[in-house]
Amino acid sequence: MDYTRKSNAVFLIQQIYESLSAYTKKLENYTRNADYNLTARQFMALTTIDLMAPGEATMANIAVKLKTTKQNVNKLIPKLEAKGYVVRVTGSKYNKSAVIVVTELGRNKRLEYSDQISHIASALFKEFTEDEIDTLLYLLRKLK
Repeated sequence: MDYTRKSNAVFLIQQIYESLSAYTKKLENYTRNADYNLTARQFMALTTIDLMAPGEATMANIAVKLKTTKQNVNKLIPKLEAKGYVVRVTGSKYNKSAVIVVTELGRNKRLEYSDQISHIASALFKEFTEDEIDTLLYLLRKLK
């Protein structure tokens, strides 16, 4: 790889990082400004846990599903517990690992937030055509 190609690759990675960071900040600002009592990250965790098979939502499994570290999940779950959205249940098939279960309050909050997500998405993507959104999703999936 020559110098120009390396420079372009670095520029590309920088642009991707900046764009995704800016989008994440916008999303967090929308959710923070509205009184949802739930951040976008907490919503994603709550949704992930709620959609996992019964008994499978251990800290390690949640981290894998969210594509993050167990340490990040260890910071996130107590916040959801404090709000009454999840509880830890011991005695799972994983023995030492507690299973995280979404409470009725958490399920209701997730559904309420899900309804509002369409308004947030509309605001964030108001300048995009449907074809551009499809292309964006296609390209993001390729980055995985």
